[in-house]
Amino acid sequence: MPRTPPYPKESHTLALIYEALAATEDMATCRHINLLTAGFAEPRLHHLTKALNRLAAIAGVHVARTSYMDAVESFRYDPFSKWTSVAMVRSALQDPAAFDSVYSSLQDDVSRALFDWFVHVRAAYATIGEQALTLYPAPIGREDYARFTLSLGKHTRQGYRVGRWIIDSDPFAIVDSMLREQYSLPGVVEAESGDVVLDIGAYKGETALWFADRVGPEGLVLALEPGLQTGVVLRRNIERNLSAAMAPIRVLPYAAGAHEGPARFIATADSSSTVSIEGDVTVAMTTVDAMVVEQHLGRVDFIKMDIEGGEVDALRGAEETLKKFTPRLAISVYHRPHDLPDIVALVRQACPDYRLYLSHKSPGLAETILFARRP
Repeated sequence: MPRTPPYPKESHTLALIYEALAATEDMATCRHINLLTAGFAEPRLHHLTKALNRLAAIAGVHVARTSYMDAVESFRYDPFSKWTSVAMVRSALQDPAAFDSVYSSLQDDVSRALFDWFVHVRAAYATIGEQALTLYPAPIGREDYARFTLSLGKHTRQGYRVGRWIIDSDPFAIVDSMLREQYSLPGVVEAESGDVVLDIGAYKGETALWFADRVGPEGLVLALEPGLQTGVVLRRNIERNLSAAMAPIRVLPYAAGAHEGPARFIATADSSSTVSIEGDVTVAMTTVDAMVVEQHLGRVDFIKMDIEGGEVDALRGAEETLKKFTPRLAISVYHRPHDLPDIVALVRQACPDYRLYLSHKSPGLAETILFARRP
């Protein structure tokens, strides 16, 4: 049966989705044939399994062949990736022009290729789970990433040793922020000596310390982190590691959003804490614009934003800061299904001349970062 593309040919995004669905169909067909072939190749084992299943049914259990269990395991998924993937495909089908606009705004071939991967892998993940990363591998493989994690060594009572520092945090946060340097696009968009940096979503201080080291004593880092327990560890890490050769760090116990006032907050044991109406604690929320005034900042040079799906609201509360200072940006765009086009639209609305880039330095679906800089 011919595969007639069911999309307008001028839509790059819909073409990517169609390609991914065709590829996942081929993979599923191949696996189905292989499973059938394995059944014929092992008739005695197949009949034995059937007999065991009849006996085991009395006990309410089921016996499966190894080939079948391998097939089931290969299609596993995690709930976050499944949700964001299915919902992103739905969003793209409803509003392909918004995603196409992102693609046409990107400045280089690397970013455009990453956009293609971003759409391809999510369209595939929506149907076949983790096997999508076999069809469309991430820019860094799991083995390469694991080497970074192993390089941290053992966790001591105080934390992990990272160069001259000892950081009490989870290893993935340290690898992403400090070893993989995911909030830097070298030579294109990065923190520079003397910069005033807003670290929005500072978690336990990995990025705040990394930025403070990068911008030096003439710079300034403001670290926003509303998590109560996380804030304690954040301050402890800063007190233990900050030196005179680094920028001072101001810790601000706020969530960043579109308005000021109390906000409900889901406090988890890891970096996935987020503002949500389902939250179990109340935290103070501010806007970036209000914070800039409150802290008497005469300039803002760099904003990093990774707040587990709160980026769109935080950007709405940063409109005046973006317009006035046009800081360089490093913003997570993978938490919500429509984050990529929504965040790009808000950034370009504040400054139409921003040049946009994408980067991804993890082996999975998470950690795609949008970078922006003025011409």
